[in-house]
Amino acid sequence: MRHLMHAFMATSLLLSGLTANAQFRPPIEERFDRDPGRDYARLMDRIRTDLDRAEASTLPFTADRIRVDRALEQVNAFQRRMNAGDYDRRDLDDAIVALQKVADSNRNLSAYERDDLASDVSRMRDYQAYLDGR
Repeated sequence: MRHLMHAFMATSLLLSGLTANAQFRPPIEERFDRDPGRDYARLMDRIRTDLDRAEASTLPFTADRIRVDRALEQVNAFQRRMNAGDYDRRDLDDAIVALQKVADSNRNLSAYERDDLASDVSRMRDYQAYLDGR
């Protein structure tokens, strides 16, 4: 009986350690501390990754999925024009609004996903301020 109790306690400790480790989350990247123009590609990759994660947590053919798809379309439209050397503030505004709608309205997002998207919105606004000020 004593060995069974030790085995149970060891298993419990192991499982609680695995659960705690699974909840570990690396810190969100710092806001633009340097020139935001240099961080453009990293910003776009981060946004796309966060939208992909949000899409994975939504069911197909729902309003949540439509919002995510719309945000991806808007981000892609902005990025295409920027890569062609044509900054259009309206494209960036549309992308920011679409991303904000996902962060505000999608029901199945975890708190981490919602925070990441809100951080992306903030970074996009910072990038917009940089582009408008240059």
